[in-house]
Amino acid sequence: MMMPKTSHKLIGLLCCTILLVNCKKEGCTDENALNFDPKANINDFSCTFAGDPYIGTYEITDALYMPMLSEISTVYQKVTIIGTNSDTLYLADYRNTDFDLVLIMDGDAFEVPEQEIWSSQVISGNGMFRNDSLFYLIGGTDYDNRGNGGKF
Repeated sequence: MMMPKTSHKLIGLLCCTILLVNCKKEGCTDENALNFDPKANINDFSCTFAGDPYIGTYEITDALYMPMLSEISTVYQKVTIIGTNSDTLYLADYRNTDFDLVLIMDGDAFEVPEQEIWSSQVISGNGMFRNDSLFYLIGGTDYDNRGNGGKF
């Protein structure tokens, strides 16, 4: 007994559907990630970024030098990533001022490009991460800030 043509079409359609469903590939779909997979069409949230090892909170011994003022204090500085720029990190709430400083990463070193913070003060600087520690030198007109400390 022969199967009707409709049955052949249904079997063929079922086989194609199974093949198409099984062709979906999971992986990192963010082009800015270090492990971007161009063949992935389902994001499995495995993306990693250059700054990931440095994200966290650091207990910093922070020294601020200004004319007629010097201050050494302990601050808890949070390093975060915002968005998906793989080379950009932020010092969140820098020195408890409500300003997030942009850090442009280059390996384990970073640059703090010129940016305006409190009272129109323009600052810039550089720093690095080493063995779970953060070091920075940031300055502006009549302003010099040095900090270092380990992950908290």
